[in-house]
Amino acid sequence: MRSKGGVWRYVGLCLAVLALLLGLAVSRPASNAAGSAAIHLQAATFDPGRGQEPAFAPSLLAVEDPAAPNDYIIQFQGPILDQWKAQFAAMPVELG
Repeated sequence: MRSKGGVWRYVGLCLAVLALLLGLAVSRPASNAAGSAAIHLQAATFDPGRGQEPAFAPSLLAVEDPAAPNDYIIQFQGPILDQWKAQFAAMPVELG
């Protein structure tokens, strides 16, 4: 049988380990382990960092037209910085 001091020391150690594990879980980013993050659209969710492509319903797919402009999704990691936006200023793109 443990003394009262030993029990409280054991309880304190358990609480410290629990707090450490909880802190690690809370501080983990919302992305997956590989550092990529899923893109959530109304019609589909996919993770390009894992090589996934969106699975859209056929009725949502556009007919290919070589003369039509292309639309792309640009994914930034974290808050978007002004310097990142500036890199696109010289390109014919519209950030929305």
